[in-house]
Amino acid sequence: MAEHNDFWITSGASQASRAETKMLVNEEDGLVPEGRPESNAIVRLTKILFPDKSRTTYALIDPTLAFGLTSALEQSDLFYRCLHRHPDDEGFGSVYPWLVELTSDSAIFRKLCTSGMPRGWWDDEVNIFIRTTLTADRLWSHLRKYHRIPDEHGRWFLLRYWDPELLVGLNRISLPALMGLVLPELQLIARWADRVAFLSTQVTPSRLPLRLQHGDRARIGAIRTGRRIRGIAAQLRSGFSAELAEMPDSDLYQQVSEVLDVADDIGLQDGELHAKFVIMSVVTVPGMHVDQEIRNFLRASENPDQRFRDLDDVIRKRVSWAIKEGKY
Repeated sequence: MAEHNDFWITSGASQASRAETKMLVNEEDGLVPEGRPESNAIVRLTKILFPDKSRTTYALIDPTLAFGLTSALEQSDLFYRCLHRHPDDEGFGSVYPWLVELTSDSAIFRKLCTSGMPRGWWDDEVNIFIRTTLTADRLWSHLRKYHRIPDEHGRWFLLRYWDPELLVGLNRISLPALMGLVLPELQLIARWADRVAFLSTQVTPSRLPLRLQHGDRARIGAIRTGRRIRGIAAQLRSGFSAELAEMPDSDLYQQVSEVLDVADDIGLQDGELHAKFVIMSVVTVPGMHVDQEIRNFLRASENPDQRFRDLDDVIRKRVSWAIKEGKY
C-alpha cells in the first residue's frame, strides 16, 4: 500500500534551519559485544540506555538485517509496532523498521548487544536506540514523518535514518530534512562498530515543509557508499584475517573503494561476481584491478560478467597446474 498520501507524512512534518537546531553529539568508543573476550556492551549500554525511569527506551530495528526479528518479537512481552501502518500488506513488515520498547533484561536487548549468528545482531548494526518522554503513539507518529521524504521534484525517497552510521553521517552534514527528528524530549543513540553517539537538542524545531533539497540525495549516497566500503572491509578481515593482518584499515578502505570503482567501470553486474572481484583484487591476486591489460580485456566484452567468469576459470586452472607442478 503506497504511503505518499499518508497523514503522518504529509501533515505536520517539520524541517528546521541548520543554525536553529544543530544537534548536540557526544561519542564514546571501546564497546565490546557479548560473544567476544572482555565484553562490556551490555554493562555500558545498560548505563547509557536505562540510567533512570525518567524516559522510556526503544529500539528502531531494521527487519532486513535483524535475522529472526519477527519470531523474537512474537516471543517477547514487549511493545512493538512497524512504522508502516499495514505491515502485513505486500510484505511491508519485512522492509519497514519496527519500533520496540526495550527493558534492560529483555532478550531483544541482549541480541542487540551480542556478536555472532544466530544469537546476536551486533555485527549487522540493525538499529538505533531512542530515549523519550513521548508516549508510544506520539513517538510512532513522529518517526513516520521522516522515513519517506519527497525531493525537490516530488519524487519519494526512503530515508533509512535507522541505519546508525548513516544517521550520524547525516547529522555531520546537517541534512536539513532530518533536523526536526530529534526533539528536546527525544534523544537518539546510534551504535556502530565499537562506538556510540548521542544525538540531542535543546531547541524545538520550526515547522517548515519537509523535503530533500538539491544535492541532498548525492550527499546521502556518498555516506552510504562509505558505509558499504567499511562493511566490505570488515567482511574481508573476517574471512582473510591472516592475509590482511598487516594492512591498516585506511589502506584496506582505499583499496576496496578503488576496486569497486573499477568493477563499476568495467561493467560487472552480478553481485556475486562483484564480491569475487573484490576478494581477488585485494587478497588472492593483489592489485589485479589496476592491471590495465586485465581491465581492457574485461571492458572490451559485451558481457563483462561472462568474460570475468572466463578469466576466473583460467586463473583457477593455472593455480591448480602450478600446485601439481610443485610451484607452491
